[in-house]
Amino acid sequence: MAMTISTLKTTDVQHPDLPTLLIVLSAIGFGTVPFFARNLTEAGMTPAAVAFYRYAFSAVAFLPFLRLGKHSWSVSMWGMLSGLIVGLGWIGYVNALQTLPVSTAGVIYMTYPVFTVLIGWIFFGERPGRRAFLAVILICTAAILASSPTLAGAGDLSAVLLAFLAPLGFGAGINILARKLVGVPPLSRIACKSLGSVVGLLPLILVLPAQQVLPQSTPGWGLIAGIALVTALLPQLLFNIYVPVMGAKPAYEAAARDFGTGLANAGLRLVYGAGDVGLMGTVARAAQAAGGETFGVIPEHLVNREIGKRDLTTYVVTETMHERKKVMLYNADAMVLLPGGMGSLDELFEAITWRQLGLHNKPIVVLNTGGYWEPLRALMEHVVSEGFAGADHAEHLQWADTPDAALKALQS
Repeated sequence: MAMTISTLKTTDVQHPDLPTLLIVLSAIGFGTVPFFARNLTEAGMTPAAVAFYRYAFSAVAFLPFLRLGKHSWSVSMWGMLSGLIVGLGWIGYVNALQTLPVSTAGVIYMTYPVFTVLIGWIFFGERPGRRAFLAVILICTAAILASSPTLAGAGDLSAVLLAFLAPLGFGAGINILARKLVGVPPLSRIACKSLGSVVGLLPLILVLPAQQVLPQSTPGWGLIAGIALVTALLPQLLFNIYVPVMGAKPAYEAAARDFGTGLANAGLRLVYGAGDVGLMGTVARAAQAAGGETFGVIPEHLVNREIGKRDLTTYVVTETMHERKKVMLYNADAMVLLPGGMGSLDELFEAITWRQLGLHNKPIVVLNTGGYWEPLRALMEHVVSEGFAGADHAEHLQWADTPDAALKALQS
């Protein structure tokens, strides 16, 4: 069976130094939580109140950006659920800081990638790769060493378990963010997450005596401003805006590489645009490295522009773009769309149109890495709901969140 992959190169991030610096600053801000939290609890404030103040400022500041319209309320509810889980997790973490050394609590908090991977696997069927398993083992080893009775000071097991609630909640929040809040503007994400935390913590605050909720001195109000601005509002703003910019390309390339390797391992031939750059080049090189067969088709005027990859099993040069797409379609048994640009969309919609016209009946799979194509899914649903296409047209597409899921769809 041959597969055609419609991908064009993704845009490189320009001037990455500033985004990198701002992400580092956001990490520093997140890392100052123990300082503010411990000082506030030592001043008599309860962990629930500390967690509440951490998110309350952000909830108020970004409330105007909250989306509760007809088509966005359900997404906002997912964001609020994410904030609720994270906020409740922070109660346990602040409690643990009263017993554990800050360094130990910090190491425990950094286990959140482990929970992110496990929750993604258990609840969303995203099986982690070998590198993810290795990272999980290393992180767990560090956490075990840090939380051992000797290193944890008092060795309070309950405090250690409470400390794990924060990374557990953060891991759940990351999964919701990656799968349910795709396409939501950064300020709207912060608004719904912060509001969810406040809503979840408010009932706990209302039953507490005033002296355990309100600071009893001017320095106490300063600490509240610090935990709200330095550890939450500002770093969340930087993180939500710049992490997608810095993190997207590696994730797309990793998925493309895994997909190319998976094609070869499954004995499937790759039919694609014969380029040696961007994601199309990544897929082809991975397939070749795994011993797979490759079939490339490129129009003459793009041979130099896209750096035609000539070491393929089969290399075809056509006169026009139309001939290129025709040759790829007729030499493939299915189509897979990876994250890409206008060229990818052009190939996708032509393949859908040809299928509607009965020119082929081949599967069309969308590899939705990191939710990249969620806006496309929403557009397709909108076109159908407005009556410009039948419901069966949307069914022409099969959706896969991971390379493994895409390969299973091809072989089903």
